[in-house]
Amino acid sequence: MTIRDLRNHGGEVLDAVMRGEGMTVTRQGRAIAELRPLRGRGVRIETLEKAFKGCPTVDYSGLVADMGEILDLSL
Repeated sequence: MTIRDLRNHGGEVLDAVMRGEGMTVTRQGRAIAELRPLRGRGVRIETLEKAFKGCPTVDYSGLVADMGEILDLSL
């Protein structure tokens, strides 16, 4: 996108970046900058606890036993 597009449509451009799109800004046909979303800052443990509340627990020994029936776990 050109600098003019960025200036005239800045809000729309930033909305697209927030959705995960990357953009290259050009001046006189030459790339001069990139706009990209920032890397996530992680998720708070409270958010994860709320999201997974009520999910069944995993019996890891049973899981390994089941996998042992299908896969060669000696590798």
